[in-house]
Amino acid sequence: MNGTALRVFRVISLVVSALLCCIAVTLLIIGVATPSWLYVDYRVPPGVIEEHRHGLWLDCVLRGGGGQNPYAQSSYFNWGVTSDQCEYKWVNIDPSPYGGGGSGGGGMDPYLSNSGGYSAMSSLFQTDYSQHRFLAWHVSTLICLIIAITAGVFAIFACLCVFFTTLCSAVAALLEFVAFLSSAIGVSIFFINANRPEIRYTQIPNAADRWRVYDQMRGFSFDLSLASVFIFLLSCLLGVLGSVVGFMHAQQQHQRRRHRRMDSKTFPKTELSTVSSSANDHNSNHHHHHHNEHSQLSMTNMANQPHLIRIRNEGAGASVIRDNSIGV
Repeated sequence: MNGTALRVFRVISLVVSALLCCIAVTLLIIGVATPSWLYVDYRVPPGVIEEHRHGLWLDCVLRGGGGQNPYAQSSYFNWGVTSDQCEYKWVNIDPSPYGGGGSGGGGMDPYLSNSGGYSAMSSLFQTDYSQHRFLAWHVSTLICLIIAITAGVFAIFACLCVFFTTLCSAVAALLEFVAFLSSAIGVSIFFINANRPEIRYTQIPNAADRWRVYDQMRGFSFDLSLASVFIFLLSCLLGVLGSVVGFMHAQQQHQRRRHRRMDSKTFPKTELSTVSSSANDHNSNHHHHHHNEHSQLSMTNMANQPHLIRIRNEGAGASVIRDNSIGV
């Protein structure tokens, strides 16, 4: 794959990863902000239906009448209308993990005043007051999801910085993995505790000495948060892929620059060696010509003086001239 294709694939993967991370963060913020993690419909006399929604930090009640729930067809999203009442969970904080009691709640009723009556604001919540306490697993879930939201936001900014430096792609992938891991842990904590019998099943008095058991269902807040977990995972995988492709492209660019530097350094050496070789050839030819002239001169001298015999000792590197003339 050439450099242009790697660059285009890297940009596309990181842009899609940033968009998915943005979607996951948005869904998770909506999930944390809304109270529909668990909901249950109570039929309370006289012919009134109350839909209780239990969130991580906020609980709301939707009221209906006429023998049927007017929100039955669209209660998945309806909340916060004028007739609703909401209350913060930390009003009834309980430091113990599960409240120390069963579906009956245990302990004192937090909505019961000293005079023995219920306030107007809290009269709806006293039906299942044990479900409206702020427990330790609510806090744990909130902390994990807030960490996931924070990591997701920083991952989006890191994806935008990829156009300036390749290192940001690895940082973005790491932050997306942290967001995925934190959101998965938070949703798992909620899912495990929400299916505990003392949390999932609630009972309210239906008549004298009679109790009715209700099964709480998971609402859209949980569904949105669960969807954000898988979107974070997909975003993380695309981020890792974009990081790998980015480093491959950077390595190719580094190798190309290295080859260019090597070529620019070796070209003058070749030219110099050619010039030096030509000079050596010229010197060699000149030396050879001079040697031939010297040899011819020596032969002429020897021809003119036949009584001298030149003996060259190659081993010693010296010449010895002997006089072999014969006197007549």
